[in-house]
Amino acid sequence: MIATLLITLTITAYTLGEGGGTGLTFSGLPPTPGMCAAGPWLPIGALVIVAGTPCLVTDRGGCIVDPDDTDPGACPTTSHLDIFMADLDKALAFGRQQLPVTILNQRHRRTPE
Repeated sequence: MIATLLITLTITAYTLGEGGGTGLTFSGLPPTPGMCAAGPWLPIGALVIVAGTPCLVTDRGGCIVDPDDTDPGACPTTSHLDIFMADLDKALAFGRQQLPVTILNQRHRRTPE
């Protein structure tokens, strides 16, 4: 299905950590502000707007799992995005928020729950 959706998702933030790291996203690009991780329900390259700020899906985010699911191999949830922040303190301060997200004209596997 191709559609523009306006939904509310759980949003968290991630960084490369205290040391800065040299990680790459699933897409092969180094993470920069304006990038985010999503489960497989959104394709790499999808553009989403998180609370008015554009974000490009470039990562799969191995930590995007249901916190109530004790199965370590659980499939990522469809109600969570993880946005990249360069600053660890800002990412920690961001915490976990429920925010409006617009998914722009992307093919997605199913409507988020």
